[in-house]
Amino acid sequence: MKLKGRPDRTYAVLVGIDTYASPRLPPLNGPALDACRHAGWLRSKGVPTTNIRLLVSPGEQSRVRVAAIAEELGLASRPATQAEVERVLVDELPEWRGDLLWFAWSGHGILDDRDQQRLFCADARPTYEVNLPMGEFERTLLHDRRYEGIREKICVVDACRDFDVPASSLPGTLSFGRTDTPDSQGYLQSAYATQDGRPAVNLGAEGRGLFTSHLLDELERSQAWPPDLPRVLETVKARMGAVTLADRVG
Repeated sequence: MKLKGRPDRTYAVLVGIDTYASPRLPPLNGPALDACRHAGWLRSKGVPTTNIRLLVSPGEQSRVRVAAIAEELGLASRPATQAEVERVLVDELPEWRGDLLWFAWSGHGILDDRDQQRLFCADARPTYEVNLPMGEFERTLLHDRRYEGIREKICVVDACRDFDVPASSLPGTLSFGRTDTPDSQGYLQSAYATQDGRPAVNLGAEGRGLFTSHLLDELERSQAWPPDLPRVLETVKARMGAVTLADRVG
């Protein structure tokens, strides 16, 4: 399905997390800058600053650069904590009315025993590892009437999909309530940096994720709007070999 829509009617939620409260989640150098690069690309296409939410928790290596980029783009960044993620995804997003949602998350993730990817918020801690259940969020975007204000959605996730722990052992999972409205109409494309059971690659010395770097290289070369994500990912996959695309219509 070819996506439609105008840049001025596009909304974006961009999350990049370098540092975590939990020592189980080692610091990264790259996700926060990846989120900023998504923002720069969207701004170059004409997406208004008022339509972009930038949630970043940079580390010491990237803090100054992230702040400078956000200021240059005219964006007010927020920390990628549970409170801010919930504020955007649960409170703000359902109120938006537009053509396209661009959701991008870079940081630590795992795959639970129900094959659902969990994406950790910056304030995840050993006793309460706050996380976004990506499968539930995708079902919410596709089937929940509260999210019908934007019919077409793209989700890009640059995080590991290693098999790790039972879902029941992860307290702090964000919840979206009922998501089983079968007659809700929507379209969702999701792109993941790697396949089930495999880690994503973060190029810490260069301050970027490998998948996001290749993806944005191709998006920046393309003149098309909205982007033809399956075609872009074919090129990225040829370079990496471990990219997964999911296409869903509700």
